[in-house]
Amino acid sequence: MRSRISPAIESDIYGRGGSVALRIAADRKMGWPARGLAEDARKGRPVTLEDVSDKLSFIVLWYYAPEDRACIFLRHGMDFHGVRVNPPGYRGAFRRLPGGDGYTMEYAIPWSLLHADDDPPRAGDVLGATWLVHWSDPAGKTWKGQLIDVVNPAEKGWNFHNAATWGRAIYHAGGRLAPGTVRPR
Repeated sequence: MRSRISPAIESDIYGRGGSVALRIAADRKMGWPARGLAEDARKGRPVTLEDVSDKLSFIVLWYYAPEDRACIFLRHGMDFHGVRVNPPGYRGAFRRLPGGDGYTMEYAIPWSLLHADDDPPRAGDVLGATWLVHWSDPAGKTWKGQLIDVVNPAEKGWNFHNAATWGRAIYHAGGRLAPGTVRPR
């Protein structure tokens, strides 16, 4: 995580210098699987409320090395509206692991930034989410690979075209679940 991608320069691919990204549904009424399609995946079908929902969020978390700054990029809906970079309210931190072969990151993102402060996810909710990790070149400027995890194996397509491809985010009251508690469907 030594990204040289500046949050001050307008872009739609802030993660290309190395990042962790999350697509998350925060609409409790939607449940799982999440619904919503990007324009090219709708194939002429009219737009639905799910397609443009403020409660479907794409979040990119990256460390801007030149300023030693944990950054966040947000956009919403499958139409990617409401773009914000480093909006007020979030907190983030990155730390390089001893030995230099990894990182620890931690972010606090208020539900208000995900348009869910009126009815945030609660214990027992199962909503859509997927994780992406992007690796960069040593200079922190170009994508070199990615890992996509937490997916819905019953759906086909790209996570940025079809929200139903997202896996399950299970909200638990106490956390600290025993291994094997969550199993793929």
